[in-house]
Amino acid sequence: MILLLLPLVVGAAADEAKKIFVYTLPAELSLRPEHHGSAQQYSVGSVLYERVLVDSRRTDDPKAATLFFVPMDLQRYKVESFGLAAPKNHEHVCNRVAEVRAIVEPQRQQIEMFKTRSFINQTLGLRKNASLPPHFANSKTMIQGRRRLSELENVGSSLLTLKMARKRRRLLRTFAALDHVAPVARVASSLMHEWGKSCRTTYEWLRKNVQWLTIEAPYRVEFASREAHLDVTESRTVATSVLGLRSHHTVPYPAGVRLRSLGDLESLRQFQRDSNRQFLVVQVIGSHNRAGSTLRETLKLECERMGSDICGEDWQAARRELRDSAAFVVRQHHSPHLALYASGVFCIQPFGTTPTRNAVYQCLLAGGIPVLFEPFLIEALAPLFDAVDADHGRLDPPAETAARYNWAIVVPARRADEDPRGAVYEKLAAVSDDKIATLTPTLE
Repeated sequence: MILLLLPLVVGAAADEAKKIFVYTLPAELSLRPEHHGSAQQYSVGSVLYERVLVDSRRTDDPKAATLFFVPMDLQRYKVESFGLAAPKNHEHVCNRVAEVRAIVEPQRQQIEMFKTRSFINQTLGLRKNASLPPHFANSKTMIQGRRRLSELENVGSSLLTLKMARKRRRLLRTFAALDHVAPVARVASSLMHEWGKSCRTTYEWLRKNVQWLTIEAPYRVEFASREAHLDVTESRTVATSVLGLRSHHTVPYPAGVRLRSLGDLESLRQFQRDSNRQFLVVQVIGSHNRAGSTLRETLKLECERMGSDICGEDWQAARRELRDSAAFVVRQHHSPHLALYASGVFCIQPFGTTPTRNAVYQCLLAGGIPVLFEPFLIEALAPLFDAVDADHGRLDPPAETAARYNWAIVVPARRADEDPRGAVYEKLAAVSDDKIATLTPTLE
């Protein structure tokens, strides 16, 4: 399996022929590329901004671009509001986002008009039996495209009429995937409750017109299984529903590892190769449970029963050992748990109050195999991983729900809570060496 360190997960930017335009915002609104702090989870916006500024596909011509990056610093707006009492704290974030909207929206509309005119000119030039553009690939889109083509031919050259303006907007909503993206270093499902309810118009503008690169896309928790799933209905808009694309993407947290050169990357590879994986499983589990779940307490108790030679939890001792070794340049990482995750084959990663954990990415960077207890991260991170034909990682999965992936193992949460030894630890001990080799992450 190939671990992609921090890719920009928007398809429009994947092709070298595509171009990226970066908006310029005032200093008080904009991300700061050098502002990583301790490379903790909420600095993901700065990391992405720093990367996109030096991307070879960046262009200063918005008409030549296919992807538009909005460097809004939503996390900073939130921090600025901490000293304010409600509802002033929510109003502050609303006002900041509204300022960004006032800068971005006029240019976004100009870009929309330019793209729509180009699209109309291209469409009017098509013959009845001519091949449709690539974004007409599926049959539903093709049928709508033929209908729109017929309507446009009837309209003729009256492109400036109100009727045609409405058709332009409808065309763009139907055929154009959202091309504006912004990092949202927050849990996406919490934004409405945090500040969105105080300014629904501004929030809806952000939700509908900008793709979110977020540390946690919207999710839903099934009552019976207590498992979280990616909520596709909440992460799609009118513009993306026809094409079947997501409008909000989960991106990895910065996991405390700062790689500044290829030499640093090679040092991390060497660290993975040299790590002494003395434990079958390792885990660092806090006490913040999801409502109605006792999974975390169950796993902690079972680890203690199994003994410290099988289940490792002493991250402080592992970190001291790492500091005394020359295997890895310690200054390159800030994660206190990275050393522990490098000492185990499997890293137990139970969900907390929300589905994502920074520790999942630390485990992958340390060369461990995450053990998850619900499908959310598998579904949310699917675009980041190469499509594979390897055997799926779910232990004893129902045939109708088994997903195919090769970077983690998933144990159903209810089964793990009821029988942690049999459903988790004994099953992990029985995983074959070949399967472990397939699941073990590598770095590129």
